Amino acid sequence: MQKGSIFCTVRNNQKRFFQYVGSDLSQLNSDVIGIFRRNYTHNEFPNVARFLDDTYEYVLHTTISLGKRMCGWEYLGETSEPHKIDDVLFVTQHSHPLFYRVGEPIDGGWRIWKMNEDAAVISYHPNGKLTNGMVFPPYSIEELLFDTGFDEFYDIHATGERKKSVWFQQQKWDDTIEREFINKLNLTHPELAPEYILSQADILMQSDNEINRDAGVRLLHIVIEKYKTMPLAYTRACDILASFYFRNSDYNNAHKYYSIIYEYNEANPRQRYRHLSTIFQIVRIIIANTRHDDYSFAKKLLLVARKEIQNMQVDDAGFRKTFNELATKINQATDGMILPIKNKWYENEDWNSSIEQRFFQNVAKDSVSNATRHVRQQASTLLQKDNPDLQTAAIRLFEYIFNLQSCSASEIALCHQILGTYYNNRKEYMLARIHLEASRKYYKKNRISDMMLIPINLGIVESLVALHKTDDIQYAQTLLDELKDTLFQKDELLQYYDLQSKICQL
Repeated sequence: MQKGSIFCTVRNNQKRFFQYVGSDLSQLNSDVIGIFRRNYTHNEFPNVARFLDDTYEYVLHTTISLGKRMCGWEYLGETSEPHKIDDVLFVTQHSHPLFYRVGEPIDGGWRIWKMNEDAAVISYHPNGKLTNGMVFPPYSIEELLFDTGFDEFYDIHATGERKKSVWFQQQKWDDTIEREFINKLNLTHPELAPEYILSQADILMQSDNEINRDAGVRLLHIVIEKYKTMPLAYTRACDILASFYFRNSDYNNAHKYYSIIYEYNEANPRQRYRHLSTIFQIVRIIIANTRHDDYSFAKKLLLVARKEIQNMQVDDAGFRKTFNELATKINQATDGMILPIKNKWYENEDWNSSIEQRFFQNVAKDSVSNATRHVRQQASTLLQKDNPDLQTAAIRLFEYIFNLQSCSASEIALCHQILGTYYNNRKEYMLARIHLEASRKYYKKNRISDMMLIPINLGIVESLVALHKTDDIQYAQTLLDELKDTLFQKDELLQYYDLQSKICQL
């Protein structure tokens, strides 16, 4: 991508353009873009020369490659040189270089810099013309381009003053606010609109004010009626409504909306885990409602749940525990006999010499691939216990796997990853790094999906940062750079930003 490259994005008959200014080595080598002031209608097609006379309204950091995938940013062409931004000063918190939080206490002052220049740190909030220097996700850039609340949320001009509430996170509600909300909603990205409704509705539904709760119900019905083709948003709206009615002991309505989710999950086998959670909620409602005519339905649901759990390729002890608890309650209420699901022989929650002897007798009966997998699952179960003796037994089981001549390399890599995470949690960072590096070596050698490397790279960087070895900082940065275009999960992004901040401080 050349400096001066111009990109276009379209929404609701509006067209906006921005230009790639360059990469900022002072802020994670992220892309700096200049957003042009002039707006265009969707049927206008300006040529590149027309932008030579336009000026930047905003200059921000983002990741263009992500924006092309997530928001459909299209390349238009390029000018010989981007506009100069020598007068643009960026600002973030010194303690968290990737963030600029309005109105929060700041530890370590403010970090101020120009593109690709060393940053200065001052203890007071600076005055003057400044720009928020955090690296913005593409969807946030979209919201700025089409004026749907970006400045309110991010304080783009870095005034240091808390702005009014974000338009989709209002704590109060009336007819005027609702009209403004709907107007803003009509301008938002179609993929984001239901998420904004859900965010606002969730806040209103938790209010003590009945008017607010009624407004939340109305908003959720907009999602249910208008966004049926977006199943995640549709079922999420039903889930919020069902949970609301369940909390308020309105079991009939709770049953109604959980049943909608149940029917959707029935038709979508990939939703197996959500399907089980919904089944359990419906059974809880039937138990709380004490309607005996529904107990037969509850039994039917639990039999479905039993079959789902037994067919799972990945065992989940949590589902079995919930199933057994609910089955016991239904049995007590109906004198029924829904049999509990027993733990597997490789899921012992205690350990002694007799259990170990029986365990390895079963291992001996297994095929090689199943044997190593079952030993790993037993070791993982013991490793999660808050008992040093059980954790020691778990580590012995992992060592047993490492010593097996016939064990697959992929199984050994997974065991190293589990142990690396365990040692990181115990703050034994040297051991954590050894195990995680062994796992990473396998995944890189066999060109396994980059998604598999996310927890491993993050874990290695966590250990390197904790060890404070300055010689390893460049390596840590390289590991984070590998993940730049692969992170989408919120918890992974937060960990990435936190580690990047710590590296900047080192």
